[in-house]
Amino acid sequence: MGVERISEELKGVKPGKDFSVFLVCLLIAFLFWLLNAFTKAYSTVIEIPIEYVNIPNDKILSKALPDKTSAEISGTGFRLLSVSFLDTPEPIEIDFHQGNKQAGFKKVVSSFGPEALRAQVLDEIPSELSLGSLSIDSLKVVVEDKSEREVYVASEIDFKVEYPFFLNGEVSITPSSVTILGANSVVQGIDSIRTQELELGNVQKRITKDIELQFPMGVESEMKKVSISIPVDEFTEGVLEVPITINNLPVDQELILLPSAITVTYLVGLSEYDKVNAGSFEFSVDASSIVKGKTTLIVKQNKVPSFVEVQDFSPHKLEFILKK
Repeated sequence: MGVERISEELKGVKPGKDFSVFLVCLLIAFLFWLLNAFTKAYSTVIEIPIEYVNIPNDKILSKALPDKTSAEISGTGFRLLSVSFLDTPEPIEIDFHQGNKQAGFKKVVSSFGPEALRAQVLDEIPSELSLGSLSIDSLKVVVEDKSEREVYVASEIDFKVEYPFFLNGEVSITPSSVTILGANSVVQGIDSIRTQELELGNVQKRITKDIELQFPMGVESEMKKVSISIPVDEFTEGVLEVPITINNLPVDQELILLPSAITVTYLVGLSEYDKVNAGSFEFSVDASSIVKGKTTLIVKQNKVPSFVEVQDFSPHKLEFILKK
């Protein structure tokens, strides 16, 4: 009974007590159509995973290989439906030892032609289906000696620091270098390994954070992440009285400075505030610059800690009394 015939007969069925009859007939028509459709032949494309086995322990793949192939298969709708949704194909195994081998300079090539790959795929699909084309019809598995190299780590970190905060030192990476392992031809061309990108925005405190490394395809390392330290500190102001050093004064003379000390105003990181004292600075005057009629000496700044920023000192000139 075709769908058209059932439709003609259902024209006289009225909603109400005959509605259940209408639904049953509709369902029967749909089942006949479905049975007819799924017994016809169709084609579809499925993906089959690829695994590579028996790679020699002392060798490594020279380059990344495809991890799947697309296969065109044909069969009835019912069989294709079961393959697509129920019977997922197992991976085909590419056995390095089974290929046609050819040794080169520091490399070994194991080749697999179309017949070998088709045989593998046919083993993984039901016998009721026919196999058409493959997206990969041949493979060359190239291996070479493993090689190690120590390379430095470069950071991919974006941040900014705004007053009253500042970067109190250099950004440090621990460890600063890692040992990588891979194909000799690949490893020898690598000078650095970069971290994952990290955006921190406006930083207002010291940050120590673990961050993963980015390795090129086919390169690995036992060290998967490094520690990044960003020494951000907050400025605080300090004021100290610093005595003046007198240089180039003859031994038979005495120089009295008025005053004998200056007031130094400086900025320092809050974490290092307690490290600063008057002895951390050196300011001086030069007695050899005294000439007749001169009444003041210029104060020179000679020594300041690297982590301190002098804002000002006062006075910049000192009166003096010279005794002979």
